Amino acid sequence: MPQRAWVVVLEADDDKTEAALAARGQQDRLDGALNGLVRSRLPGALTLVRPASAVFLVPDELANDLATV
Repeated sequence: MPQRAWVVVLEADDDKTEAALAARGQQDRLDGALNGLVRSRLPGALTLVRPASAVFLVPDELANDLATV
């Protein structure tokens, strides 16, 4: 775990999208896609995908790169 980190949270912006993403198959696909993206763009960041949101812990030293992701 990083000593200092930024917490980035993604959530669906409407109920229809949230319900679609909550399906188990969709959650697994989203988890795989986001994990791949975060690993390639922000090495050292941690991801957690939940039914209604995704949370990223980005080490402080990588936070300057968030605008480019």
